[in-house]
Amino acid sequence: MRRILYVAEKNDVAKGVANILSAGQMQRREGRSKFNKIYQLQGQFQGHPALISVTSVSGHLMSNDFGPDMKRWESNPIESCFDAPVFSTVPESMEPIARTLREESNKVDTLVIWTDCDREGENIGAEIVKVCKEGNRHIDVWRAKFSEVTSAAIHRALHNLGRLDQRIVDAVDCRSELDLRIGAAFTRLQTLHLQRRSRLFASGDKQVVSYGSCQFPTLGFVVERYKEIESFIAEPFWKLIVEVTREGMKVDFAWDRVRMFDHEMVDVLYDECRDEGVAIIEEVTKKPKSKWRPAALDTVELEKLGVRKLRMSAKEVMTIAEKLYSNGWISYPRTETNKFPADFGLNALVALHNGDQQWGTFATEIGQRGANPRNGNKSDEAHPPIHPLKHATQVRILLVSFNTDEKIQANLQPQEWKVYELVARHFLACCSWDAKGQETKVTVSKKHFNFHNVGAKIGKRSAARCGARTRDSQIKSLMRIGEEKFVATGLQIEDRGYMEVYPYDKWSDKQLPRFNQGEELADFVLRIADGETSPPSLLNEADLIALMDKHGIGTDATHAEHIEKIKERKYVGVQPDGRFLPGFLGLALVDAYDEMGYAMSKPQLRSDLERQLEAICRGMRSKQDVLTEQLSKYRAIFVQSESNQHLLSAYLNSGLAGHRTQEEEDDFVEDLAAMMGLWDPTDPTESTDTTESTDPTESTDPTESTDPTESTDTTESGAQNEQMRMPIVITTIKPPQENIGYMDANALAGIAPDPPGGGPRGGGTGRGRGRRGSVVAQIPHDATRAVTATIRGRGRGRGRGANGGGGGAPASGGGRGRSGGAAAAAGGGGGAYGGPRAPAVTNDQKPCACGIASTLRTVNKVNLYNGYWKGCVHDYSEDG
Repeated sequence: MRRILYVAEKNDVAKGVANILSAGQMQRREGRSKFNKIYQLQGQFQGHPALISVTSVSGHLMSNDFGPDMKRWESNPIESCFDAPVFSTVPESMEPIARTLREESNKVDTLVIWTDCDREGENIGAEIVKVCKEGNRHIDVWRAKFSEVTSAAIHRALHNLGRLDQRIVDAVDCRSELDLRIGAAFTRLQTLHLQRRSRLFASGDKQVVSYGSCQFPTLGFVVERYKEIESFIAEPFWKLIVEVTREGMKVDFAWDRVRMFDHEMVDVLYDECRDEGVAIIEEVTKKPKSKWRPAALDTVELEKLGVRKLRMSAKEVMTIAEKLYSNGWISYPRTETNKFPADFGLNALVALHNGDQQWGTFATEIGQRGANPRNGNKSDEAHPPIHPLKHATQVRILLVSFNTDEKIQANLQPQEWKVYELVARHFLACCSWDAKGQETKVTVSKKHFNFHNVGAKIGKRSAARCGARTRDSQIKSLMRIGEEKFVATGLQIEDRGYMEVYPYDKWSDKQLPRFNQGEELADFVLRIADGETSPPSLLNEADLIALMDKHGIGTDATHAEHIEKIKERKYVGVQPDGRFLPGFLGLALVDAYDEMGYAMSKPQLRSDLERQLEAICRGMRSKQDVLTEQLSKYRAIFVQSESNQHLLSAYLNSGLAGHRTQEEEDDFVEDLAAMMGLWDPTDPTESTDTTESTDPTESTDPTESTDPTESTDTTESGAQNEQMRMPIVITTIKPPQENIGYMDANALAGIAPDPPGGGPRGGGTGRGRGRRGSVVAQIPHDATRAVTATIRGRGRGRGRGANGGGGGAPASGGGRGRSGGAAAAAGGGGGAYGGPRAPAVTNDQKPCACGIASTLRTVNKVNLYNGYWKGCVHDYSEDG
């Protein structure tokens, strides 16, 4: 009798395979690991009687690491991580499982690998073979391919055994070695530098600042969205709305232009419509409307639905799905396939649910019509879409999950049931039919008018501006606008279709009263509504997974893992609404590498690697070629990053500066200024006046707190003059010092031909601030050093009085004038530099440390992005 060893990836799968092949008659015995049992049975193998032992591992059995000489980070050059030997060994925690495999393989002549049918499963299978051959080097190895733990799938796999695919094994080995070498090099660089130079680690905290080629792009998506929101400037808009009340229903007709960004233009259009007095029902149309049923379920969609509909994390969803799969309730949950094969036998799977109390009637109707799945266009050629394998009730799921008394089970509401229910309902919805209804569309129009007439009323300049905006609003003609149109849409659902079983989608009736084509309406209300553009939301986990999938960051099996890693490392935080916000450390890492010129947080580097790994799987490239190419690329980046590593601590300390104590602030500022030679702390004539830090005019609005370029003065013209300063963010540093910080605005007086700022207040009653703008200037500090400074400013216009308020001319950064606004000189709008106008220095001048002729009076601390820099100060005054 032949002796065969079957090895699965998890104990639950091993138990399921043994149970199916023995018809429940297997015997269990203990292995060296208490978590991985051995199941024994008698059966058939390749037409011969066989004694079969079935056991398992717990994921990867081996891991890659450097030798002992590389364990001490400070003892070796960090760059040696790219060359040091890498060893694949069984970690101590897996040694009991390895001992079981060696002992069992010594008793058999054939080994069958029953690991999951994906890249990682293939690689785990190769690790199992390596360990088993230590016990029996002549063992014959076969590979079973299956995607669900059902009798049909297991017997089909047993009758179609193949061999391990060495190309897939090589691809995973290549990725694993690259992740080790690249991750170790950059992790050591970041960690060692920041532990020495950042206040975040001042207490002796040994937190690892890890780098991963999937982890960083994941962080980058969060930071990119955060910065997009931070830089967003809301822009006001206006729109026309027509209200009609009929048959007891109030109907809002929406403007077909949607909205416009010029108030004067909207006022003119409003007057034109109002003067007309009569609205005409130009068109009443009815057409069929469908809401599509969901496509077959793949891993990414399951994760997104779990986050959005079940309010669970992707990691939690996949952990539960893996458990349901291991217990035979659903198919393999890690699949990129979203289309069913034509001969998949869907009607039989649907029929399993005919008796369900909640959706049995709907399942029966699907069977009568015939299952008709809505398929996607993706297939990994390994696994079908995720679907239920057995019908379950909540109590039966609880029985497997908790193994407790049935009376207690009925009162539990576990997450396992929620995930199974989502999979089951999604499957039935996919196999059913679309929801259908009738959409009614009513169009109200006004008589046309000529654009030149509008221009005559609001002036040629405004007309030109309106023309530009109407083009953005998809008006095809710039010189002539047709009839103003307003549209109301109603919906009558005739067949709810898949929505009968799928409560996760919403589609509701919207009734309209009866309107007749050609009908004239006089009893309508025309009004102007206003609003402003809004930034996008921060990313939630579903958004992040979608971006990772789109850009090829990780795989469906690792998305949740990478997200958990950036949370664990505190690169990001999670708000109560589940949306991600980057932390100080995450922002500093992204900004520092961006400043170095390497887009480490962008997806391109990792996406390229994923393409190369796919080429290895297809036999188009060799493992060694890809290793050499990728290591060369990352090594070049590492060398440059190592020479600019001071930027890491500079950006992090800048971000943390706002959380210093007063004493820490004083020490930091004085040390940095002394290091740069800007002042002598032993000079008794030097002042350390910090009165500006308690300026009562400073805004405390949390939405403004990170933008100190906003003027917050609320005094009127003629009030006491106030000293104003312009922050500067140093973005590129040529000397070795880490000079992240700020300089007085007047320091630019000798460089910028038009100093920062907007004009003085106009008419004594107005004030204004310009929109965000920036300028880059080279500021010479001495004959051998140069610093690139970026000046950022933003603001908003306000108008009071004939000449007051409003932003200045666009060239000055103020954008369009609002009501009462005029040019910068009259209306006070902020300039392109975002700060106050700096007049000529009137005090006695002498060259200061920065090389600009000015008066060196005091040492000041100016705050932007919560960072500090001690620099020269040039006093000046301005009215207001």
